[in-house]
Amino acid sequence: MRLYLIKEQYNTEAAKGILSSPEDRTEAVRPILESLGGKLCHFYIAYNEDVVYLIVKLPNEESLAALLMAIKAGGTINSISATPVMTATDAVKVFKKARSIKYRPPGEQT
Repeated sequence: MRLYLIKEQYNTEAAKGILSSPEDRTEAVRPILESLGGKLCHFYIAYNEDVVYLIVKLPNEESLAALLMAIKAGGTINSISATPVMTATDAVKVFKKARSIKYRPPGEQT
């Protein structure tokens, strides 16, 4: 499964809803991800920016796209983005693999 960092920025309607009925949204989000074959790893809120950060595991990009579309359709998000991320251990594997690639930049002769 792939790890993603999802960033959502709440709109005014969401802020009003949170204030009128405060809740921990972690348990509302977890089963949604599980229904897609995924997993919620972390749920963070940056209250000074009205931003939610989720670290999630999803099986494929179709599941990610469906999740983002469903969240957008809810109408309480100003913006949402998802970035593939990896652990530091996985990054070292990527760095080693990249080191073995024989790339020639444009304009340089061999």
